[in-house]
Amino acid sequence: MNRCDPDGERTLGIITKADMIQSEESSFIALIKGNNENLLCQPQFGWWPVRLRTRREFKQQIGLTQFGAIQERLFNEELWRDVARETGRDFAWRTLKATINTEFERLMRDR
Repeated sequence: MNRCDPDGERTLGIITKADMIQSEESSFIALIKGNNENLLCQPQFGWWPVRLRTRREFKQQIGLTQFGAIQERLFNEELWRDVARETGRDFAWRTLKATINTEFERLMRDR
C-alpha cells in the first residue's frame, strides 16, 4: 500500500475471518471503527470484515446464494449489529461490492 497508494486514497482494508472475532475489545474491531492511530495510513474506504468460505463449504459446493445467507447470519449477531450501528455501515457482502464498484468506476473516470 505504501508504494502504490501512500496516502490510502484508493485503498480499503479487508479483515478476513470475521467469524473468529468474538469481542468488541478486539483490535480488529478497533480498526473497523477507525481507531488505528498505530498504522502509518488509514485506508480511505475503511476496514471491512468478511467471512470467507471454509474448506468444508468449498467441498460441499456451497453456492454464493447459500453462502450469502451464512454471512448475513454472522453480521446479524449482536456484536456485528453494534459495530454496524456505531460505524453507520452495513457489512453485508453486497454493500462492500457496491462500494468497490462505485469507487472503481470513479477511479477509472478520473484517470
